Amino acid sequence: MKILHAIANLDYSTGGLPRSCLGMARAVARRGHEVTIITTDRNIADTLREDGNGHRTGCGVVIEAYPGSFPRRWETSWALRRRAQELVPQTDVVHIHSLYFFHAMVIGGLCQRFGVPYLVRPHGTLVSHVYRHHRPRKLLMELIFQNRGLRKAAGLHFATEEEWRLAQPYALNARGCIIPNGIDIDSFNDLPPRALLQQHYPAIGERKVLLFLGRLHVNKGLNIAIDAFAQLASERDDVHLVLAGPDGGMRAAAEAWARKAGIDDRVTFTGLVTGEDRAMVLAGSDVFVLPSLGESFGMSVIEAAACGLPLVISDRVNLCTEFVTANACLVAPLSAKAFAAQLSAVLQDPGAARMMADRALNLVRCNFTWDGVGRRLEEAYQQVIRDRKLPLLA
Repeated sequence: MKILHAIANLDYSTGGLPRSCLGMARAVARRGHEVTIITTDRNIADTLREDGNGHRTGCGVVIEAYPGSFPRRWETSWALRRRAQELVPQTDVVHIHSLYFFHAMVIGGLCQRFGVPYLVRPHGTLVSHVYRHHRPRKLLMELIFQNRGLRKAAGLHFATEEEWRLAQPYALNARGCIIPNGIDIDSFNDLPPRALLQQHYPAIGERKVLLFLGRLHVNKGLNIAIDAFAQLASERDDVHLVLAGPDGGMRAAAEAWARKAGIDDRVTFTGLVTGEDRAMVLAGSDVFVLPSLGESFGMSVIEAAACGLPLVISDRVNLCTEFVTANACLVAPLSAKAFAAQLSAVLQDPGAARMMADRALNLVRCNFTWDGVGRRLEEAYQQVIRDRKLPLLA
């Protein structure tokens, strides 16, 4: 099969969407298919290595990245459009990532024009609190192209049952598949020593590390994480909070909250972590915490589980259903008091925390590896090519 992924950018600082797209593409390419990603060149050099034939990754995935145009806020690229006119007719199936951007309009329209079947992965944009954000601007785009793009798709791709449930009122298409993101589980077998994080950030000392890993964005519940940690820190002096991730507009506010709570000397900001640095913060931490106000999936949850960390996450993280069913995490509502209580429970009973973390690791190995995800994506693509549509979602 010839498969084309279309995404606004592969800039890791924008969140987990680029990681998801790259992982999916590689997983299917490993199964012997020709996979191309078309995108803009926003911070592409920080994500991929270049060679003489353009931007490439391993496992046979070709990344074609094109310069942006005005208006850049919409991730516009007329060069991308020109190339897409050549690529789309040569493709068996197209996978469009996210909504409301230039690439979604262009690629969706070209698929309809050339009769190429396509899937749309909303990446959480159809969940109510995100759907309502910037509603007038989105309404205009829906009228111009986005509603038609959803209706004409062979189906929608959701990462969890919960994402599909929340998206139903706005999806405009009842066909689709539910296939999660994954990880390369073997890459977590040889983690760096725990002491490396302490050496890199001496302020941690010998304290236990509570890790938040994600973009510092208003949607991530940073105020809850900091307030919960402040409550915990007032009762014990052996804990330290690490906030690892790029600034999504909330770092200054988070630093101010920590100063106001008098815990700024026990909070470390790392900025964006990738590759070895990402492995370092995961391997050097003791508990993972994510008080997100809404998470369509949560790649960092899977990564933390793969590293054997006990998980304390909000009930707005869509993955929590699977992990709660397996008794593999602790869940809290969006309350600093509730998060502090759950974090305290993990620290007070390390034996129970260890067993919970083991169950989470086993869940990831069974359900969230790229090998398994690649097989399921391959089956979905084959069905789309054969039937021109996916089954109705229950």
